[in-house]
Amino acid sequence: MRVDPISLFRSLFKMKRYYPLLLSWVLLLFAFGCKDFHNYTSDDTPQINFTHPRYILTKDMTIKIPVEADVEPSGRVTVPYTISAEDLKAGEDYSVTPSEITFEPGRTIDTLYLKGLKTIPQRTLMSVKLDEVPNGYKKGVMSFVSVDFLATGSLSLTFKESQTELPRKIFIPIELKEGKYAFAAVDDLEVGFNVDPRSTAVENVHFRFPDGPKGLIKRSNVRGGINVEWLKNEEGHDKLYLRIAPMEGYVPGNDPVIEIDIQGPLNPTGTWTYVSMLNKDYLGTAMSFNVSNAVEGKKGDEITFTGGPDDFSYEAKLDPKGLGCYFPKFGTLKFNQEMTVYLQEESGFPPPQRVFSEYLADKLNVNFSPNSQKFRPGYFNMRTHRGDKGEEYLDITIYDIEPTDFLGELMEWGFIDPTAPEQTRLSILDMAYCRYRFVRK
Repeated sequence: MRVDPISLFRSLFKMKRYYPLLLSWVLLLFAFGCKDFHNYTSDDTPQINFTHPRYILTKDMTIKIPVEADVEPSGRVTVPYTISAEDLKAGEDYSVTPSEITFEPGRTIDTLYLKGLKTIPQRTLMSVKLDEVPNGYKKGVMSFVSVDFLATGSLSLTFKESQTELPRKIFIPIELKEGKYAFAAVDDLEVGFNVDPRSTAVENVHFRFPDGPKGLIKRSNVRGGINVEWLKNEEGHDKLYLRIAPMEGYVPGNDPVIEIDIQGPLNPTGTWTYVSMLNKDYLGTAMSFNVSNAVEGKKGDEITFTGGPDDFSYEAKLDPKGLGCYFPKFGTLKFNQEMTVYLQEESGFPPPQRVFSEYLADKLNVNFSPNSQKFRPGYFNMRTHRGDKGEEYLDITIYDIEPTDFLGELMEWGFIDPTAPEQTRLSILDMAYCRYRFVRK
């Protein structure tokens, strides 16, 4: 079996940020697995258990804590419970109802309601424990739960970024945080969204929410998001401001609103002039490639696109010792897919993501060198966006390569597998791509 080192490194790298959560996941899985442990013992006495092991609480938040009996009682059954909370007082810092758990005849579920009443100075761990259960039942292994009472304002919801673009469709990520740090949701958390009145784009005219104006952060995850789809472009209706809706117990994070430019399908028609290679420093410093022979554009390089919306022709007036070694002077493109990729050259951990449109070119020199040639159909992606002064940029990413000079280490290290071109292409796109910026002429 052949192992792709880049894919392996990428997987381990992405898992690194979740190491602090692994122990919590193991404990949660153990708790859920133990819930039905009595089914595998010889003791068939019905049990009473809480249904979840952990909750969070803040000021003005009310949480529901279900309690479940294995079998329906024939008469009314009550179970007392105890709340332990160091330095917190019932009726002052929190309230809980009802005063005891009750299973009415024919019902196997009752619910406690725990509410945070005031600001607490620091995070405090509470516990809710079942006391003695009546004859005919016994306490199960889930006879207690823990509740993290967080300091007010410490649990927030925020967009990952303050601005992005909407091509054909996009998934906009949000993050759950406790203070400055990511916080894993203890249960599935549904998040609502509102269209800010500043928006010029109209819902169900210029864009739509295919899953409704809501998103989901799944249990044990720190991130979720919302899907948005483009419908049409219209002059003067190209801005969408999306705001995270208020939620009980949560405060706005650093970026509670995101500005979205309504773009629609990529339209690169026109002429673009070369500006710079965006990730040369990243390749040399972070990835340790030899960049002394990097393939770069030259002043005066231009590329012109005609056609659309899915099929384009291009004319490339590029230096043959630079980007002209990859792009023939004339070529055709066919739209393949939209893809969300990391901008590794930019700061942040994880780095920001953007949606690029991938195209299949009829012919590219995948040796990516002015000294050797191997022409075949190949893929690259593009994205347009606005600069701070309103200038329009076109970013082109090259990653479908079999390099012989610049980035030749990929071949030497066995990172490129001709028998798995798609896997190879996507691995390079994650870690060792080349990205170039052009500006509209």
